[in-house]
Amino acid sequence: MPLNMRVYGTALIMDNQLVFGSFNGKIYFVDPETGLVKDTFQTAESKNTYSALFDNQDKFRNDVYDKDYLAAEKQILALGAILSSPVSEQNTLYFGDSNGYFYAVKNNIK
Repeated sequence: MPLNMRVYGTALIMDNQLVFGSFNGKIYFVDPETGLVKDTFQTAESKNTYSALFDNQDKFRNDVYDKDYLAAEKQILALGAILSSPVSEQNTLYFGDSNGYFYAVKNNIK
């Protein structure tokens, strides 16, 4: 399944869904049989600054690295990148982001 950003953590199975975080500040809930994304959760900072890095078709903007590679990497990390593997307990997903926030997200998809 193609994604618009890097994935560093390990995926887990939660309620028959493949769940993993991405560098773009999103958690993906994927049907493991079809590869279709059933839902996403997006960190707060990712919601605020996503358009600076991704176009309206959810593709990584080609001009991001044009000027300053390190500045671009900092901008990506500031999205609230999810670099670690999520864990789950009783239908709740727990994970942290690169901005220092810790999330507990209920899975409502069945």
